[in-house]
Amino acid sequence: MEYVEALVNRGDELFEAAEAAIEHSRDESAVKFREGVAQLLKAFLYLHDQEVDGSMEQLFASCKQLEPSLEAIEEEVELLLDDPESVDAEDLIDAANEIWDYVIDLISE
Repeated sequence: MEYVEALVNRGDELFEAAEAAIEHSRDESAVKFREGVAQLLKAFLYLHDQEVDGSMEQLFASCKQLEPSLEAIEEEVELLLDDPESVDAEDLIDAANEIWDYVIDLISE
């Protein structure tokens, strides 16, 4: 559980940095949100004794195989993967937070 806790804490740090950077650089913020989401997905996979390497897209696909209900946040994941300049800053934050809440609930089960 220590490893999972470390991944979640790192994800939280990245989310905080992403929110702080949103006004200066939406691109930088999106990168940090993606990295933070990747940390959460790795934690979920680790809890299920799965490989924890790959891009955010690959990690999400692996997680969906284990937990099909993750399709509920697929739109938010796609929004994070879009060109950040084409996405409203608030929508970017909202999407990242939706993903966070959903995955944290799965990890906490």
